[in-house]
Amino acid sequence: MEQRPAYGVGPAAYGDEPPANVAQLAHQRQLGPRLASRYLANPFAVAGFYLVLALACLGLLALGSTVFEDTDGILGAVIRFAVLFLCFGFVGTLTASIAVLVRGAQSFHVYAGGFIHRRNSRLQVWTWPELAELAPVIGKRGDQSGKLLSYQLVPRQGKPVPVPLVIEDGRDQFMDRLIGALQQAGVPVR
Repeated sequence: MEQRPAYGVGPAAYGDEPPANVAQLAHQRQLGPRLASRYLANPFAVAGFYLVLALACLGLLALGSTVFEDTDGILGAVIRFAVLFLCFGFVGTLTASIAVLVRGAQSFHVYAGGFIHRRNSRLQVWTWPELAELAPVIGKRGDQSGKLLSYQLVPRQGKPVPVPLVIEDGRDQFMDRLIGALQQAGVPVR
């Protein structure tokens, strides 16, 4: 199985060729040269990390509820609060690990003539005329309110594809290349 870092930009980021099924589809659809690629983190590694956190919360929860079972006063109240916090931590990290596994392994590939999204073994491809727009996703709650969180690539037919932002040194080179290709093809970018 091929190992890939969490993110990458450009053809040289992972060698000269994308995964074989992506390259084959790009060739079949005559998309031209690849301009950029982004690979999301391995979902099994991320889910495993969350699962370890969930198990740690569960272990601390068991320890706190058995060892300090008869503790009264302020210390007892603090321990009960910590146990309640660990319950929420356990549920939250377990939910996060399941969500990561459901999302699956993803990669995004920008070609001169279109875009390919790979999720697990399923490929979706669009030429630029088949896309309606690239729309920003703006946060609506809390600290994220009003901030650009990601983009959605909206095809003329089908469901939008969320494309994550990865800011490095103040820029996201992958998004810069995607936006440039879309603008050159006359696809609206909001």
